[in-house]
Amino acid sequence: MRSPKDVFSSHCQTKSRKNLIDFDYIDKLSDADKLWLSRFTDNYYSASFDLNPAFVKTQELIPLIEKKISKLTSETGIKKWTDKLNTVKGNARKFYQVSNNQDKQFDIDLRILKKVDIFYKTEAGKYTTSKYYKYTQNNVIDPVRDSDRKECNDRSNTQSDCIMGRYSSVSIDDFEFDGECLSPEDILLSKEYEMEQEMINSLD
Repeated sequence: MRSPKDVFSSHCQTKSRKNLIDFDYIDKLSDADKLWLSRFTDNYYSASFDLNPAFVKTQELIPLIEKKISKLTSETGIKKWTDKLNTVKGNARKFYQVSNNQDKQFDIDLRILKKVDIFYKTEAGKYTTSKYYKYTQNNVIDPVRDSDRKECNDRSNTQSDCIMGRYSSVSIDDFEFDGECLSPEDILLSKEYEMEQEMINSLD
């Protein structure tokens, strides 16, 4: 995940999100609160979630890379992927790490891995395909919940010109109140209030 300094810097934001990252109380927060807010901001605005390393079975990865090489025409691309292929072939372990390597040049384009199972490590060091282990515990919004992750993705990818954010045309009504867009913070407060009211009504 990015550092709070990068998250809160307008120079590190896309043009569509630059005006959203405008918290005037940053200097008053503790380091712990700044870290929490930066993680929330990346999750909420950018649908950027911290991921655990991904692995695939070495023997399943080799033919995929060979297929990738067979479709390449440039010498640079062929050399790059041939080097990767030789590295994978030299891996004696059953699983090969394909993402979040310390040296990014060893990462594998996940788009070529659609037809194989992606594995993640559990706390016990075992490999599993459970999406529960896809994400780290550093995220504020729970990405394992499809509805929460989808809402962040919709918000991040929208083309709407709402002044307080960019929301999808499908869900724009969910983020409006009396014709005005609410800020993300107000949306969360509004949802909390609605949940409290539902709980109160259920007790009547």
